[in-house]
Amino acid sequence: MATVIEAIRISNNLMDMDQLNKRPTFSRTIHNTNNNLTRILERRLDRIYLNNSLINYSQLYLRNLIPPKINDIPLSDHNFLSTTFTLPNIQMNKRRWRLKKSSILSSIMLKKIDFLLNDYSRELSSNHNSISFSQLNSLLNKIKQLYTEFQKQNDYNNKANIKNLISLLETEFKDQAFATLSAINESKKREEQLKQELNNYCEETSLKYISARIKKRHNDFTINAVKDAQGRTINKQELIEEEYVKYYSNLYDYKEDDPLSHYEMLENWTVTRDSTWDNLENEFTSQEILEVIKQLNPHKSPGPDGIPNLFYITHKEKLAPILASAFNDTLRNPHLISKNYKEGLIITIPKKGDPELIKNRRPITLANCIYKIHSKLINNRIIPILTKVINHNQKGFVPGRFIIDNIISMNELINYCNDKRINGIITLYDFEKAFDSISHGSILRSLQHINIPTNIINLIMNLLTKSEARIEINGRTTIPFEIKRGVKQGDPLSPTLFVLVIEALARKILQDDRITGLPLNNSNHREKFQSFADDSASMVPDSQQLELVLQHFNSFCKATSSKLNIDKSSSILIGNPDNTNQRIPISTNPERYLGYFFTGKGITRKMPEILNTIRSSLVLWKTTDSTIKTKTNILKAFALSKLTYYSYVENFKEEELNQINKLVEWFLSAPNNKNASGFQVINLMRTKRARYPLKVGGWNIWNIELRQLAQKLWIINQFILALETKQTNSSHHKSWEYQIQKNKFTSRYLKENLRMEQNKNKKKQSSTIISHP
Repeated sequence: MATVIEAIRISNNLMDMDQLNKRPTFSRTIHNTNNNLTRILERRLDRIYLNNSLINYSQLYLRNLIPPKINDIPLSDHNFLSTTFTLPNIQMNKRRWRLKKSSILSSIMLKKIDFLLNDYSRELSSNHNSISFSQLNSLLNKIKQLYTEFQKQNDYNNKANIKNLISLLETEFKDQAFATLSAINESKKREEQLKQELNNYCEETSLKYISARIKKRHNDFTINAVKDAQGRTINKQELIEEEYVKYYSNLYDYKEDDPLSHYEMLENWTVTRDSTWDNLENEFTSQEILEVIKQLNPHKSPGPDGIPNLFYITHKEKLAPILASAFNDTLRNPHLISKNYKEGLIITIPKKGDPELIKNRRPITLANCIYKIHSKLINNRIIPILTKVINHNQKGFVPGRFIIDNIISMNELINYCNDKRINGIITLYDFEKAFDSISHGSILRSLQHINIPTNIINLIMNLLTKSEARIEINGRTTIPFEIKRGVKQGDPLSPTLFVLVIEALARKILQDDRITGLPLNNSNHREKFQSFADDSASMVPDSQQLELVLQHFNSFCKATSSKLNIDKSSSILIGNPDNTNQRIPISTNPERYLGYFFTGKGITRKMPEILNTIRSSLVLWKTTDSTIKTKTNILKAFALSKLTYYSYVENFKEEELNQINKLVEWFLSAPNNKNASGFQVINLMRTKRARYPLKVGGWNIWNIELRQLAQKLWIINQFILALETKQTNSSHHKSWEYQIQKNKFTSRYLKENLRMEQNKNKKKQSSTIISHP
């Protein structure tokens, strides 16, 4: 029970109101007849938990009250607990308009929308294949108007039907005390039928876990209070909105950058244009748009206009030529793009730290789906050139590159330096609001530098500049404010634009001969700098070279209006390097980098903590009834996927694999009221069979022991492929290639996994011989 309570406390940001004093609430006198001694047993069995946002710390107290008596008999053998708090003055508002799935798929509306799109298709044919951007806006307004009227009438009818169904449920099943068994069974069937109809009208799902997920998301998005610049707590809706607008208006406000510093940095970045650039400026085609729409997720939230991806997916064939014509109009006349079209709706989700501080919430911009189709279309044109212009140590958002490569390279470097007693400093850098702070001027200069055609640049800059956003807080939207810098988190183009801008920094560091970096092996190859988007790390022998790296960071921040957060950056020392006058804090604890924890000795195993986190997460899901299929999906999404990521590098111990298997068995088979320790499993299916695919009667549960072998073999196979294609671009690939050429292995990871690959091939050959004597 304690495990369940603690998991719920963490999940809902609750505080134990008496955690400091920990006063007992239950006492009992125990007399030992053997030694005739009496002792008082005191326990703290009763507690009050309150959400952090409701607590006024200046008036924090908890009273322990003696229970009242009736005829000298206490009402309870526990002391009562009492506290006071003030509910925030938050009024949840009616949700913004959204186009419902049922409306999109309604036969009535399918015909109406088809009729409307046919009109525009005929106009497109008769007007030399041309639909202007303003005509597209007009079409979208008509579509929204049709759906709004339909949903209004449909909602009215649904309310009446819901009322009738509830009345039936209340009257038909009021008294069954004297009914026969068969009559009761028939009645239950009828009740379930009515409940299903009620769910259909309410557009509810029968999967309980989705309801739990929605509730958790609601808790994340609800903002009960906020702290202003002076640290005062505000809990009135209007004042909360004002604080958010003030904060984000300042964050996205224009900050001066330095074009001269930027141009100087760009000089280190040589771009060689080839045939990949040839089709960038061509007009958009219907086929390109169809490809984009086919890749859309139908479950993503819509933007301010309320029209979801499902609408575009449903009508993609007729919409594609219309959109192609309108988008080509913006390619020629980007200034025609309206403010409403590129307006974003910002929602914020909590990060670590005080949830009342706005800076501790991550802004996600919900853009209109039509805007995202437009943006994705442009992004698809630019992505093929990223591999040509982005350095090989940038693994973020570049096709064919993987986050795990930087983790392996980092670990290889630390292990080699320790083996050879080489001193060094690895520094992990933290940009303050990285995506939100880069200047639009630096984006423009970066696009020009890599020879993006002028018409594409103008289109991108018009989508970015003079756009506005509102913030959604507790169902209400704030007044709009202009976005004068940064890229929108949620815009398909944003990751591409960001890695293009930050490339100038990487090139400057990589090409500075004064910075020698640290070795991965006995060859001349040394690692200086690596990144996954904005998560960057430098490797230097001493603080003097670290200062050179910081000078380049300062130049980059000056050039792009971004800011390095020195306090949140950290250095990991390998051996005993000279760290005189070092500005970056030196870490004394394992530092998290791309999901793994590093010290000066390499990757630190965190498997016990990870298993505890997974266990706590699954305890919350265990409190709701779910089908086996749903439980399987939850296991994969919230537990096994995390373990899979760590299995690229880590080897699970036998006792850890046993714990994982027990956790899986418990989650799938134990009753919901059993916690994760000391449970009795109801063996619905053997674990071995549960790993079989669904089509042969299993539950398709991943075999973690087998999966960790597969992940490592995949890494080795990627390396073998790089050797065969002569594209050993990752740092650890170059290091491994040298070790194989010299037949002198310094990498423990390479030795172990090559041996595993050889054993796999031997088994494969052996099985082939047995199968074909």
